[in-house]
Amino acid sequence: MKIAINITKLNATPSGIEKSLLYLMAAVAQNFPETKLVVFTDKKNKNLALPFSAKKIVYKNTKIGRLLLRMRLWDCNYIHDHWNGGQLRNMGRHKSVVMIHDILPLSIPGYFKTDDE
Repeated sequence: MKIAINITKLNATPSGIEKSLLYLMAAVAQNFPETKLVVFTDKKNKNLALPFSAKKIVYKNTKIGRLLLRMRLWDCNYIHDHWNGGQLRNMGRHKSVVMIHDILPLSIPGYFKTDDE
């Protein structure tokens, strides 16, 4: 099996979302060693070192860049987006997995800051 994972969120300051993404990828690499991981991001990050082997693709977040990325990910079985801000639209025949990291803002409305504040 081949899984593509959007790691764009790892370009931000580490928080719960980034840590859970790293733990998820490390768990897949450790528990399913036959699974090939392909990670992709729209920004170069020289400081990012993954604790497992994965093919890394950096793409430009443009219409052509997203098209080229789709072509590179053609033979993947699944595409995983770890947060709702990084989803790629129209990924074609791929099954897509989105992880909802934290629903506390839905459970306690008004307690957490939003991007609008």
